[in-house]
Amino acid sequence: MQTVAVPGGRVAYDSAGRGPAVVFSHASLTDRRMWRYQFDALATGYRVVAFDRLGYGQSSPAPPAVRHGAGVLEVLDALGIERAVLVGSSMGGGYSLDAALLAPDRVRALALICPGVPGYEWPAEMRAEVLPLLHAAVPADRLAAYAAHAADAVRDDDVRAMATMQLRYMAVGARGSESMFSAEAWALLQDMARGVFARGWGEPETTETAPEPPVLGRLRDVRVPTLVMNGGHDVRFIQDLVRQVANGIPGAQLLELPEAGHLPPVECPEAVTSALATFLDGLLLDDPLLDDPLLDDPA
Repeated sequence: MQTVAVPGGRVAYDSAGRGPAVVFSHASLTDRRMWRYQFDALATGYRVVAFDRLGYGQSSPAPPAVRHGAGVLEVLDALGIERAVLVGSSMGGGYSLDAALLAPDRVRALALICPGVPGYEWPAEMRAEVLPLLHAAVPADRLAAYAAHAADAVRDDDVRAMATMQLRYMAVGARGSESMFSAEAWALLQDMARGVFARGWGEPETTETAPEPPVLGRLRDVRVPTLVMNGGHDVRFIQDLVRQVANGIPGAQLLELPEAGHLPPVECPEAVTSALATFLDGLLLDDPLLDDPLLDDPA
C-alpha cells in the first residue's frame, strides 16, 4: 500500500504491472480490497491501480464537500496517468462515469459494474422497502444520531448490524443467506462494510456535491467504449438504473451476470475478470498505441 497527496488529503492505493493504465473505483459499501482478484489477474498485462476514495479504507477523511468523480481525476493527476480505462463498481462506477464526462480526453474506456449514478434519486418504493430493514438493524433514534453526526460514540454492535443488513440486502438478496459465499469472501465483505459505517458515522460530516447538469441526462455525451455489467440477483431498482445507463450510452455493451448480486467482483470474481480481460484486449486491438508502457508511479 502507498499513499499520494490529492487536494482533499491523502489517498491510499495499490499499483502493479506495466502497460495501459486501468484504474479501479470501489463500491460505497467496500474499499479497494474488493478488486484484489481482478487486480492480480490483470497486472500481468496492464498497469493496474486500485484506490480508496477519501473517507474510505486507508485514505484520509473526506473534506466537508466532495465530488468523487473529480476525485478520480485527481488520483490520475497525482499518479501521472494521462489516460486510463476506468473500472467502477456500484457508485464507483457512477464516479467513473462522472469523471469521463468531466474530462473525456482522460478516459480511454469505461467498465461499469452494477453502477449507481451521482445525484440520482432512488424511487420512493425502494426507500419504503429499505427503511424497515434499517430500523430493524439499528434503532431509529441511534440511526438518526449517526446520520446527524451527533452520537456520543459509535457502537460496534450497530456497525456490525448495519453492515450485515446492507450486505444481505445488496449482495445476498433473494438468493438465501450468506452461506452462498465462501467464508473468505463473506469475511472480506463484512470487514469492508464495517469499516465504511465506522468511518462514515464516526468522522466529520461530508456533503457530496452532485454533478450539474445531472449525469443521467448526459449519458449520450459519453463517447468512449463502455461495458456495463448487471447482476441478475441485484436489487430490482438498481437493475432498472443499470439498464438505463447501458441503454443511454451510445454503443454500450450490456453483460448480464445471472448468478451475481450487487458486488460481482467479490461474488463471482472469475466471471468479472474474464469479462474485463476480453474487453481490455479488444481495446488493444482497436488502438495498438495503448500498448505503450507507462512510467512507474511518481509517488
